[in-house]
Amino acid sequence: MPTPRDVLQLLPRSALAALADRFGVDLPDRRKKAAIVDAVLSAPGLPRDALLRALRIDELKELCRALGLDARGRDKAALVERLLEDRSPERAARGAAGTQGAAANKLGPGGEAGEGRVTTERIVGCLLEAAGLLRRALGPSGPHRVTIAVLLLLKRLNDAEPSTHNISVPAQARWAKILASSPAVDAALDRACVALEERNPVLDGVLSYVDFAGARRSGQRAEHASLLRELVRLFSGLPLGDGDLVTPDTLGRAFLMFLEEVALRDGTGAGERLPTMAVAELMAELLDPSEGMRIHDPACGYGTLLVACATHVERQGGDRRSLSLHGQERSVEAWTLARINMLLNGLPHAQIDMGDALREPRSAASGHLVLHDRVLSAPPFGLAGWGDDVAERDPHGRFRYGLPPRSCGDFAFLQHMLASLTPSGRMAMLAPEGVLFRRGAEREIRRRMLEDGVFDAVIGFPASLLRSTGVRAALVIASRDKPAPNKRKVLFIDASRGGQEGRTRGRLEPEDTARIAKALRSASDVPGLARLVDIDEIAKNGFSLAVRRYIDGGAPPVGGAPAQMWRRVELRNYRSIAEASVDLAPFTVLVGPNGSGKSNFADALVFARDVATDAATAVERRGGIAGIRRWQPEEDERTEVQVDIRAAPSRSALETDYLRHRFSIRGKGDGSWAFRGETIELFVRASPEVSVERTPEGLVVETGAERRVISNGSAPSETASAMVFARQIAEVTRVTALRSVTRIRLDGEVMRRPQIATEITRLDESGSNIAVAFRSLDADGQARVLAAMQRIVPDLSRISVEAFDRFLLLRFEQRQVGGHVARFSASEMSEGALRALGILVAAQQMTGDELLIIEEPEIAIHVGAAQLLFDVLKDASTRGSVLITTHSADLLDAAREEEILVCSYRDGVTQIGPLSSAQREVVRQGLFSVAELMRSEPLRIEGEEPESVQL
Repeated sequence: MPTPRDVLQLLPRSALAALADRFGVDLPDRRKKAAIVDAVLSAPGLPRDALLRALRIDELKELCRALGLDARGRDKAALVERLLEDRSPERAARGAAGTQGAAANKLGPGGEAGEGRVTTERIVGCLLEAAGLLRRALGPSGPHRVTIAVLLLLKRLNDAEPSTHNISVPAQARWAKILASSPAVDAALDRACVALEERNPVLDGVLSYVDFAGARRSGQRAEHASLLRELVRLFSGLPLGDGDLVTPDTLGRAFLMFLEEVALRDGTGAGERLPTMAVAELMAELLDPSEGMRIHDPACGYGTLLVACATHVERQGGDRRSLSLHGQERSVEAWTLARINMLLNGLPHAQIDMGDALREPRSAASGHLVLHDRVLSAPPFGLAGWGDDVAERDPHGRFRYGLPPRSCGDFAFLQHMLASLTPSGRMAMLAPEGVLFRRGAEREIRRRMLEDGVFDAVIGFPASLLRSTGVRAALVIASRDKPAPNKRKVLFIDASRGGQEGRTRGRLEPEDTARIAKALRSASDVPGLARLVDIDEIAKNGFSLAVRRYIDGGAPPVGGAPAQMWRRVELRNYRSIAEASVDLAPFTVLVGPNGSGKSNFADALVFARDVATDAATAVERRGGIAGIRRWQPEEDERTEVQVDIRAAPSRSALETDYLRHRFSIRGKGDGSWAFRGETIELFVRASPEVSVERTPEGLVVETGAERRVISNGSAPSETASAMVFARQIAEVTRVTALRSVTRIRLDGEVMRRPQIATEITRLDESGSNIAVAFRSLDADGQARVLAAMQRIVPDLSRISVEAFDRFLLLRFEQRQVGGHVARFSASEMSEGALRALGILVAAQQMTGDELLIIEEPEIAIHVGAAQLLFDVLKDASTRGSVLITTHSADLLDAAREEEILVCSYRDGVTQIGPLSSAQREVVRQGLFSVAELMRSEPLRIEGEEPESVQL
């Protein structure tokens, strides 16, 4: 059997040194591999499995191959177990003997007890097989996870030594008795659960959540009993005694992996908002709990974060049993799974309470909140109706920084967690990225918290890190008693480039966790990763905590995806717009009264796209020249649309190393259209290096002090050939840029109709091909759309597309009382739900060179859902450019000041521009939000005077 030293000696010296740094091991000599191995192995309290789990999967596979072990699979825990597996004769003898519970397994078919130790891989496979049986027999909805969890716990309690879990197993709950009870296995399981709960108060209400015999009342007893017999036989072949498992934490990790995988596959259930195990381990690493601490999760879901804290303490050489663990959860299903999760992970002392932490927080007998040393949570994003109706009279004074809006409870959870800390405590909350920059009441709360010095750090994550939502997530670290030197500073950490894109979500690897933890501990600047920022600078940025605002994206990655951004648009004589010259942000919000010309501005950009495709049709569709210039029919001025677009190898290079492409589309006297004034500039480190201008005489090339004209038809010199090549690339970019403009004006009635299957997968303007567009998304995209829709449509469990003859039909499934599922077609869904679906699909389809225009995304959608869609579109703007028009005060307050363009209408002419300096100053001083201003007076652009009122 290879020793830990043998395994470590196979690693390169650099990898060994990184491991040592990861676990804080002092190295007297970094130059010699043997010295590093000695230091790592002699470090007190450092488990050998922790060393291997810090390696990448490809490194673990290479170690397995070098030692002649099976290197198949992508489960990191299973690879570690193979490397650590004891193959000695003594272990073989112990395995043959087995435990009393394992011997009972021989009563059932398929048992393999005694044939080697059980890995996490094997347990997860068994649990997923059980989930498949339940789905096929009962449909995708129902308490399948709890059913499997209860069976798993029953088997574990039977197989393990009583001293392991301190739970008494009565005769009625013995696995052999359950197995022998066919055909009445349903009643036997119910009797076992009742007997266990009566004998053991720690199980009260946990096992009885599942009514195994309930199906007999619906006339399906025979089929249900047959299914349960199959499940019992399946679990009979899975020995779960202490001596059967590879490591003590094998079963607990397997259960967490199963919950994560099922949530990923089904996208349903109370745990779908939970963090992945990697994120949970990161949060525990950053909070660094130690023995004897009180730890709390106010929205604990399945208890993943509490388990991660206990595991962290144990890996540091501490006793997990010394921790006081407490969670609160309002979902009955999630509460049940959390209780079982604690038992399977050896944490029977953990207290998981049922209830709403915001409305009914855990309090001591004195009526005060129970305070904790560490508080961490991943509460539901953007929870509407979170308890604002009782918050003003909160007896615990939790909302001292301000009441969050009713439509979004993110800051309610954040303030509750802060109030639940001891004076020296620390908290971590996983939140939607919008928490960092949304305006209105949330900005005021941020300002007060910043001035009070509670924010320690803000960490930005890669997109798609979480399976549960279509929006980007961030981690907020805060404390009540921040050290004086950094009281007025916040550490920003950009982990968005550390996660690797997996099959369905970004992943955090151990090296990412190590980098982030090291940056947090040092609380100092790390180029491209971390920056310590003074509150004064944050105040100048409108108290925004958006990570990318403070950390330079760094050099673009080699081979990165091309990116494009619309930076400036100039219009002349386009419908009601006589003249406009505005800068566009990656995310732009156009606001103004009805009839002020917002749609005309949006249509001008679409018109540029249509001209690039077919100029004659573009003009004809708008009623000819008179339709385009209909507000100035007597004028001889010609219509012109001028755009300024940047293109770069990657998003991060758009501010430093990019091609700036400017051109205009101008109508000629004969009714035709032409591209004019085309200029391409190459910028390096934000400075112009090369300029190429296309003129009637030829190309004008400027490089520094040199200027030369390449006449049409002449062969360019070797020096100029690169410039010609740049112009040719830019010319292609021009057409691509214009054709990548997408406008969404969804029509609910059109979306409800059966749709003909076509090869056009891009969502069209009205949404008439929504079924085709949704079906074209990959599994990852469909999962993100479903996760977002589940926050808009209660109990939505599935969206699918069915073929009927030559038509495609959208189908929606919604959970009902008793585990039943109701199926709806698109014709039965509300307009708001269909519009939300269309916007989500459009955001998923967005590419790096696209300009996505959505007019009034809030129509027919409730406030909480509109905020979610805003966050989704905000995240999409990190890939391309997004322009929305809106009348919603809530969405306006969520936008940053520099993202807002105001549209006004006076004397038959539309004017467009940024908010006037006077109104900007009012907003910056915190006297009013932009939305509050809009309610009290018209928003004005620079230079526009308020109308006088005659009294």
